Amino acid sequence: MIEWEDEGIIVATKTHGENGKILSVLTESNGLYRGYCPGAQSKKKTAFIQIGNQISLSWKSRLQDQLGQFKCESLYQTNAYIMNDYQALCAVQSACLMLDQLLPERSLLPHIYHGLEVLIKNMTHEGWQILYIKWELELLKALGFGLVLDVCTVTGSKEDLVAVSPNTGRAVCREVAIPYGDKLLQLPDFLLADKERSLDKENIQLGLNLTGHFLETHLFHPIGKIMPKIRYEII
Repeated sequence: MIEWEDEGIIVATKTHGENGKILSVLTESNGLYRGYCPGAQSKKKTAFIQIGNQISLSWKSRLQDQLGQFKCESLYQTNAYIMNDYQALCAVQSACLMLDQLLPERSLLPHIYHGLEVLIKNMTHEGWQILYIKWELELLKALGFGLVLDVCTVTGSKEDLVAVSPNTGRAVCREVAIPYGDKLLQLPDFLLADKERSLDKENIQLGLNLTGHFLETHLFHPIGKIMPKIRYEII
């Protein structure tokens, strides 16, 4: 019998049988794991067996390559804190579902786990939208597609950066961007170190457009998948 204990964040669930669920859990020390959780539909467990919630868990199986079985206990019920904020709920669901689709199963990815943990535990704070967009930037970087947003790729200047090339993911300054018009992606000011953050809805949408373009182009499309639809409900 193979068995381990860890903590993790539920990133997907699927009803299985009359009373159980198959869970997809991003764990701190074992990566993304899937397993069957008996009784997950019971009144006792249904409150915390939800996408975005943090749990302590054990996994056991007779063989390493089998689905295995989870035993879970609640650690942090994210949804309980943001249940009245529909956009925040959508953001948590979006982040988790993206990880379920994109991460290689059973690969050790502690930096991605801790990034998600920081995100879910700060969703009650003002400005969580900016944190979410920065989390998507970190996900792109972790999976090999980091953007360069702190210097103009043409002039080398760090001043007056206003746009990003949709092809290279590199920032350009205003004088370089002008001839290209709307062919470039706009760079929101909250992603620049010397700018005050803005929670303006239009500015947040620019950030989502920026990360969304590269998520689709470099991560989802190459594997024949699309981003979770719930991501479009964040704003």
